[in-house]
Amino acid sequence: MSNLNTRTGLKKQRGHARPGADAGGRGNTAKRTGCKPRHWICYHNPDTMGFPAGLAEARGRVMTRKRLRTEDLLGDRVWVVSRSRRGRYFLEEHFRVGSTERGEEGELVIVGEARTVRPRRWLDGLQWFERYRTEMNGLSLGLQSVKDLEIIRGLQGLAEAAEPAPGTTN
Repeated sequence: MSNLNTRTGLKKQRGHARPGADAGGRGNTAKRTGCKPRHWICYHNPDTMGFPAGLAEARGRVMTRKRLRTEDLLGDRVWVVSRSRRGRYFLEEHFRVGSTERGEEGELVIVGEARTVRPRRWLDGLQWFERYRTEMNGLSLGLQSVKDLEIIRGLQGLAEAAEPAPGTTN
């Protein structure tokens, strides 16, 4: 049995999930200086959270229990997707990460100046969104990094087509 990865031609390393991961296979230990900002999708489930997306106190804030290097998030773009009472998905807001903080229970709170998307931009039926939703187990995996250019361009297009909501910047 070969020690080479047939897709990349690189030697497989035991104990490493991917190049740059620490010995436990967790995270990327390389600094991101000079890298393009990443894109993240966060699903806001109004049933679980107990309040609808876009509530003034929660605007431009997402929480996660994932262990992420907070300094690596600065400048990244977060897209917040939510669901209506009728079960339809929509793009609620997006923001560039300006800071991070720790919540009362130790969760990571990611903060930025939100740009609310109004009128609502429905996601149901869009091929790229349906594919993403399937890949992400019905959006149940929490905050997820997005590298697929079709998804990123789809989100950007929806945001650009929206008019700024009162009290927000766009």
